Amino acid sequence: MNDFVEQCRREWKLLRVPDQVADEMAADLAADLKEAEAEGASVQDVLGSGAADPRSFATSWAAERAVIPPPRLPA
Repeated sequence: MNDFVEQCRREWKLLRVPDQVADEMAADLAADLKEAEAEGASVQDVLGSGAADPRSFATSWAAERAVIPPPRLPA
């Protein structure tokens, strides 16, 4: 679980997400994963297919929060 959050943090840094925003996102993600774990759920249960690719998950979530531009689709 912590490894997933740390991989997301690294990706947010590469994407130049402001530190304060990245800290908030990481704290929210860690809390959600910890709560799910306490309830017996896995990372996959919480994040679905995003659990297999932390970099894509981090990019998508940052775009959804409008802290980075949305990814461009190939033409």
